[in-house]
Amino acid sequence: MRTYYVLIFALLTSCASVGLKDFNEIKVGMFKTDVLDEIGSPLRSERIKNVDFWTYRYYTDQSEVLKEIQLENNFVIYTGDPTPRAKKKRVEKSKQKKLEDALKREKRKQKKNFQDI
Repeated sequence: MRTYYVLIFALLTSCASVGLKDFNEIKVGMFKTDVLDEIGSPLRSERIKNVDFWTYRYYTDQSEVLKEIQLENNFVIYTGDPTPRAKKKRVEKSKQKKLEDALKREKRKQKKNFQDI
């Protein structure tokens, strides 16, 4: 059983051969598929106003390093540290549904009170 765990660990660590050095090879103007071929899929991706934000995570001896690539029309327009951007305000669907239901009940109540007058 121990051999099984060692084998899994060896396979997982061998797949993590892409490093920060490879990220630094990514240049503005590169095509999206070239980026994927060079450093693989991002940890996280987000699209805001036709710009794709790809976040990659690397580990140095002492810490975790996050790097970002921004793509527009499938071409790299930025590489470097993650840029700050406004967080989207999201209302959970269940909360939104509860609010809508409460508004409907209030409207019905007002309509009933108006008809009673």
